[in-house]
Amino acid sequence: MKDFQNHIDAVNDPRAQQKLAKYYEDNPSITASIKNAEVMPWVREIEERLVRTQNSDFLDSAWFAANKSKLLSDVNEILQKLCFEVELIKKNKLYYSAIYSLSGPATKGIALYQSDALDVSLIVVSKTELQLEKKARKGVRGITILENTMHMFTVKGSGTMEKYCLDEPIDNDQSVPDMFQGRKQEFQYRPGDLISIHGGYDGLTYKSCEINSLFLCVTPKVNSRIVRPQYDVDSGKLLACIASDSLAPRIQMVTILLREFGVTNSAEIIKPLLEHKNPYVRWHVARELYFTDKEGAREVFEMLANDKSPVLREGAQECLKEIYGEETCHM
Repeated sequence: MKDFQNHIDAVNDPRAQQKLAKYYEDNPSITASIKNAEVMPWVREIEERLVRTQNSDFLDSAWFAANKSKLLSDVNEILQKLCFEVELIKKNKLYYSAIYSLSGPATKGIALYQSDALDVSLIVVSKTELQLEKKARKGVRGITILENTMHMFTVKGSGTMEKYCLDEPIDNDQSVPDMFQGRKQEFQYRPGDLISIHGGYDGLTYKSCEINSLFLCVTPKVNSRIVRPQYDVDSGKLLACIASDSLAPRIQMVTILLREFGVTNSAEIIKPLLEHKNPYVRWHVARELYFTDKEGAREVFEMLANDKSPVLREGAQECLKEIYGEETCHM
């Protein structure tokens, strides 16, 4: 309680406020420094190219090989900035470090930069934590197929990874396969190696870590898959299908709230979303239109019965059959 009161006193102290403002003015966050191209200028260059072309093919092994020395230099600079941020936290109890942490079963990391087009992060794999995670693991072991391509540049360390590669990519307009059909690749990594996990195709696991490892991860977010399927490593069966972003759940929540609060013309508000590229959004909207106007929704389901997504076509045809009678179903 005493520490809390001391913190409140510091917050209300004009001198502490001025000192804190000076801290932020003189020490911009890592993300702000990257955004202003003061460090890692190549991040903004990549981002602008991704926005302009909507294509990430230029980020290949040749690009990373050509920029290897620059990447290593930039990572060292970032690590120095991180150490400095820790010192700032120690010196000023009000200082808040704008660092977003990342955590996985056997990994830890920080997000350096995040935007609609690109994510850049540092990921650490600990030999000890990986061993503990494997010992504690019980039951089904799964592999997740990533929604975006991720390039992992090995800064330090060595170990062995397993990459699971689908024969055919996940298609946003197709149903996710019930069984994993593909191959497994096992390979070793060491400093300077590039590991690329292709979105919609690949999933990755860490088999072993001989030396604690540090990776610079660059993830272009173009042509993203809308789901991340998880498969049982042993049986190959589909375990789960997770939305890769919060868009569809947010749309679903908003449409429900519009209906529950009786918003006038809510149907007209959400109808344009029937043209949305995400099939799950189109389905949520059709569902809400049904709850709003059962007879009026018949036309919507008839439209979705010819949707480009076979999943939506099947669902719409089933609704036409069960709700409106089999004679209205154009199968």
